[in-house]
Amino acid sequence: MDIGDYSAAAALFAEPLTTDIHYKTYERLGQCLMALNMPRKAIPNFLSATALNRQVSAPYQCAEAFVAVGEFTYANMLLDTVLEREPRHRKALKLKAQLTAALESESE
Repeated sequence: MDIGDYSAAAALFAEPLTTDIHYKTYERLGQCLMALNMPRKAIPNFLSATALNRQVSAPYQCAEAFVAVGEFTYANMLLDTVLEREPRHRKALKLKAQLTAALESESE
């Protein structure tokens, strides 16, 4: 993944998911898929990582993936999860403010 071969990295991360479930594997697979511009395929992996671990990295990245596919309501829900777990998460606060403004302008 560090050298930029995201396709190969995605295949390697997906392989152990058939026998071993670990949040970091799901998160890394989601990151590879995002780097390959495949946010719809990344979302289920980030959601799995979010369910398996209380850290904020996976739900934040999932929110970014939802934004990439235009699903702002779901992105907002994931940002709420991030901010519930870490209320001062700067990136989440910034993205939440941007989404709130976008959702308000849509409803006008």
